[in-house]
Amino acid sequence: MRHVSWRTPWVWTLFASSIWPLRPSAAELLPASIPLAVRSPYMSAFLTNNDSSPPISQTLPAFWGIRQPLGWVGKIKVDGKTFSWMGGDEALNANVTKIQITPTRSIFVMRAGRMNITVTFLSPIEPSDWVLQSLPFSYVTVDLNTIDGNSHEVQLYSDINRAWATGDETGFCQFGQQATSNSVYHFVQSPGLKPADTEINGQAEDGTAYYAIAQSPGLTWRIDSDVAVRGQFRSTGTLANNASYLDSIQQRAVFAFAVNLGSVQSTSSPVTWTAGFVRNPSILYTAPPANTQQLHPYFVTKYGSDIGRAIDDLITGYSNALYRASTLDSSLLGNASLISPQYADLVAISARQTLASLDIAVPVDTEGNANTSEVRIFMNDIAVSTLPVPPVRRVSPVDRLYAAMPLFLYVNPSFLGSLLSPLLDAQDDLTGMAYSAQDLGLAYPVVSGTRGPHNSSVEQTGSMLIMLYAHARFSGDGSLLGQHASSFSTGLYNLAKRWADYLVRSTLTPDKEDYTYGLRANMSNLALKGIIGVKAMARISQALGMQLDAQNYNARADALMASWEALAISRDQSPHAVASYGDDPKNSWTLLYNAYADHLLGTGLVSQKLTRDQTSYYRALVNQFFDDDGDSRTSTAWTLFTAATVSDEDVRDSLIQQVWNAASFKGVGPPFSIEYDVSSDGLTSQIYSGGPAAGGLFSLLALHNVPGADTRSRSGKLAGAVVGGDLGGVAFLGVFACCVLLLRRRRSHSFYDDKDVALIAQEWEIPTPFFVTPRDTHNSPPQAAQSDADLAKPPPAQQAVSPNANIPSNEVALLPRIPSVTPVKRSPAPDHVVPSSPPPATPPPPGLGSSTPPDGQQPSAPVGRSLTDTRATGDLVVLHRTEVLGMQAEMENLREEMRQMLEDRLDEPLPEYTSTFGS
Repeated sequence: MRHVSWRTPWVWTLFASSIWPLRPSAAELLPASIPLAVRSPYMSAFLTNNDSSPPISQTLPAFWGIRQPLGWVGKIKVDGKTFSWMGGDEALNANVTKIQITPTRSIFVMRAGRMNITVTFLSPIEPSDWVLQSLPFSYVTVDLNTIDGNSHEVQLYSDINRAWATGDETGFCQFGQQATSNSVYHFVQSPGLKPADTEINGQAEDGTAYYAIAQSPGLTWRIDSDVAVRGQFRSTGTLANNASYLDSIQQRAVFAFAVNLGSVQSTSSPVTWTAGFVRNPSILYTAPPANTQQLHPYFVTKYGSDIGRAIDDLITGYSNALYRASTLDSSLLGNASLISPQYADLVAISARQTLASLDIAVPVDTEGNANTSEVRIFMNDIAVSTLPVPPVRRVSPVDRLYAAMPLFLYVNPSFLGSLLSPLLDAQDDLTGMAYSAQDLGLAYPVVSGTRGPHNSSVEQTGSMLIMLYAHARFSGDGSLLGQHASSFSTGLYNLAKRWADYLVRSTLTPDKEDYTYGLRANMSNLALKGIIGVKAMARISQALGMQLDAQNYNARADALMASWEALAISRDQSPHAVASYGDDPKNSWTLLYNAYADHLLGTGLVSQKLTRDQTSYYRALVNQFFDDDGDSRTSTAWTLFTAATVSDEDVRDSLIQQVWNAASFKGVGPPFSIEYDVSSDGLTSQIYSGGPAAGGLFSLLALHNVPGADTRSRSGKLAGAVVGGDLGGVAFLGVFACCVLLLRRRRSHSFYDDKDVALIAQEWEIPTPFFVTPRDTHNSPPQAAQSDADLAKPPPAQQAVSPNANIPSNEVALLPRIPSVTPVKRSPAPDHVVPSSPPPATPPPPGLGSSTPPDGQQPSAPVGRSLTDTRATGDLVVLHRTEVLGMQAEMENLREEMRQMLEDRLDEPLPEYTSTFGS
């Protein structure tokens, strides 16, 4: 038994982060399309920001950036003069002086007359609360501050039009206005709510658009033609509180609110609108055997069909949402900045785009009760639905899901589990195809099922096995395997074995498969993915106690890897992987991005020598970083996958810079593209714009979040420089405080030996909807504990073993909660997360929102793991949840003591101190 020492690295991390939080800046990158309201596949507004586009005060946003314009207008009247801050339509326009982008917000600083205006577009990311994440609403707020110190008469205005609800510019719509005790909202929808698969100009025709604002003194509203409504505000600064339903105004109708602020110098709280587009039901789902049902957005588990109550909660909860967003932004940008400033920029522009491709859905019975044990998430491959006619709307494509995997693993691995579930549903009993399906249909949101044989069998099969193991490894949640494995001869395990057996036969010399730019055989990078897939199957077998299978697939993977190296690696003076077997090594290469899965899963197939050789070869390529020698086009996700695998920081940063250059290219205006051209640093085509594969840019962050990984090797130097510089002269107080804290703990607690348990329980660090704890949620039923008696009996050919038996020591920590392979029902996702004891508040970056939490609001649970977190390395301790929360409370008391000590020592010089933290 041992006690915590003040030399324990994680103690320094905990202490440093609590007394001197890092304050990363917002992104410096301004892409060709800036996200404004980006929340779901059909709730998306981007501002075009290319070389020829006007500023936001003079132009309208567009649906997914390149489709039809969305009527969204904002005005401000200062001392009788009317200025536009969004949408144009005025003689005077606010002057945009600064733009900032964070993972959740786009912030525009402007000047109108004698007032400074800060317009914030907030699209919440709520990884720990799936009710909030599934509400397809976004905020726009306006803060004001006088320039000259004097008070000025100010009125604010904003409206939307029918384009938020329909792509049909000529038909008739149904619309109206409702008021509650807390809010007023307009609604508009296409008449008759057309079938689920109906789209016009890319917009769904089966939903309702909403625009809402809080009840307040000085609030007025109106529904009428744009000329009449905007003209009234321009003249009077108010609206008439009425609606016109004349047919003649249908195509020009706007849904407007105005707020008279009176004579003000500044706003004590922002004026806030919320816009949304709700589809309920959201998915038409066909699950085997030919059972078609409607699925509903997850928020119905709390609100049912009462959208008015949801809007009330959104309006009154804005300050809480802003605080959570600020905390999340600080976490993401802080960790990404430790890699490089350019990498932080890419993280900032990719998060909203990826999560907005998802619909979180549940079935609802005839009594209106939602079944939270059957949560499914579906992905719309927006990237390929822009130009083809008729549009191709692939449902949950495996290749896009695989590319986006790092983001899901980093923010909440349970996203990945629920994304995989419908793909597994469709293939549990599928016969006649030895490999994985590539998607679930071509007409999102109609989920019709698999589409039969295809030409990317090794690619999709390897991806599925890798993602299955990645989900279990990062979440510690084995219910996905258990839910689909009713016995060892049927269900998911049998399905996964069939896939692995196919890879054993086919991956070393793959036939001609669909390649980004055609068909090609014997691709070395593709073969590597399949081999890693076989190794992932070995780990799955081992975790489920299927030891003979584990030994078999381990041996197969090792043998395949040896053969692969003989075929794929050149034998010249610069050893490297060629694009296809037999290529001339002088003219052939490939970005070995599929090696990323080996690093992510810790499968140990890719040797350090191979990594060094590839890194050296990449260094020689300089500006030729593309998939292989065949084309100058490449994928942003694959480039960042490669960056996460190299052994040299300069090469890593060069790869990051390539993607940064592409993202900053403004020759065209679609959202951040999944494809770019190295020869021009530009986007090659709008056909691949705005896709969910942007989540692949989280590749380096996800590696630093690997359970059991030693993050110091990649980031310790940077972290030490940043944190050591911040602590400076107050570090001696940290030593003292840590000693006091740990002495207190020694009097009342002892800790287990290192060999007993390796990690703090992961559910405290990464909340998931499958393993709910009292700290994370309320009104959720407890989950029964697993026991040895619950383990299913395997076939006679294999001997039953403990699920973690003979797993390497580092893997025991990686799969802490793999259950038996009997069906396991998942606990309901939390409908609202309310931590019972907050960690110390972390201020957001300067100028990006409130630095203190609103009354009663606690920050959301940590996302990912800090790059300076060393709890998962060799010097480990075990803390129970109650001990952690108790230490947080004691830290609060210690901070008070430290403040007093600082006051007492203000006149004394600080002792010299040399920081070695993080080194």
